[in-house]
Amino acid sequence: MTVYQCIARLLAKHGRNLTLRSVSGPVRCFLQPMRYKNKMYLDSQYTKVGVVDESCFLYLGPPQYSLSEGAQTVLWDEGGNGYTCVKREIVRFGRQAAYCWAILRKEESA
Repeated sequence: MTVYQCIARLLAKHGRNLTLRSVSGPVRCFLQPMRYKNKMYLDSQYTKVGVVDESCFLYLGPPQYSLSEGAQTVLWDEGGNGYTCVKREIVRFGRQAAYCWAILRKEESA
C-alpha cells in the first residue's frame, strides 16, 4: 500500500464529514482545535493557562479539494458553523500530492 492510499484510507475510516462550498457532497477530513502553543505565529491573543480557545482549527483533508485562503470554504456539518481558511498548504511526497493541511478560523455567527 502506498502512502497516498494509506492517507486516503485513514481519512475515509476515521475522518468526519464537512461540506466544502466548492464541492457537492461531504468531504472526509480531520478537524481539531489548535492548542495555545500551535497558534503563536498566527497573531492570536494569548490565553490563560488551562483555557481552551476554540477559535482556530487544524484541518487535514484530501489534496484534490483546494481551500482558498480568506474565503469561507468549509462548513461544519452538524451545527452549520462556518469556518474561514487562514492558511493552507498541499503536502507532497515527490510530485504527488498526499494531503492538504489548513488552519481554519471559526466565523462569527450573525
